[in-house]
Amino acid sequence: MKKSNLRNHLDSIREFFWPLLESKSTEQKNLDKKKKREYGDLDWVIKKISNIDNENYLKDFSSRCKEFYENEEKRLQTVESKAALFLGAEGLIIALIINFGGAIKSNIKMGFFWYMLMTILFITIAYFFMSAWYTLKALGRKSYYQIGESDLINYLDNDYKNYLSRLSGIYISNRVKNYETINSKVDSMVMAQEYFKRGLVTVFILSIIFILALVAVPKSSASGETTILKMNKCHLNQIGKSKVF
Repeated sequence: MKKSNLRNHLDSIREFFWPLLESKSTEQKNLDKKKKREYGDLDWVIKKISNIDNENYLKDFSSRCKEFYENEEKRLQTVESKAALFLGAEGLIIALIINFGGAIKSNIKMGFFWYMLMTILFITIAYFFMSAWYTLKALGRKSYYQIGESDLINYLDNDYKNYLSRLSGIYISNRVKNYETINSKVDSMVMAQEYFKRGLVTVFILSIIFILALVAVPKSSASGETTILKMNKCHLNQIGKSKVF
């Protein structure tokens, strides 16, 4: 019990700094496979729908299936649009952070602040690179099933009930077969957002420490310059005295 509690605490700490995708349980994976195997089989779905005798009920059922299918398509389009915007923002931020590293190198002397800034800079870049990687996964090409002309034209007949049954079956079958693809893209986009948020937090911390370093470092450098000026004056005075003698 104690070991499990300790592991949960360690997982919570790890999740806070470095989130990971939660893997599905074996039971859930088996249920998803069964659902895809059954509802992804168009003939099996049409056979089930053909048991509906009431034409009005079948019309309503078909419109509901179309609505579910279109909602999934909208969800996919929303994810891919957001991913495209994220990718542009991530590329810009990574470029600015790399330039910020040059500013640290040229303005901050090696020491406590320098090492702290470089460490946080490395973590920040890692966060945004991970965000960009998951964004690319969300934009990646995967198998996706859509309704084509052949799905309907090859099965046209004068029986309106058969037409609605087949159309409803296509909506259900394609939605189930696309379910895994859309969910994987959504999961990737969620992870991209999580790393992006952590990257923004580290950028804020980095900026605060950089400002503190700029305020603190010039004082020491100014005192160093004063000491050097005093040494130069003493040296010039000694040269002047030697010339008089």
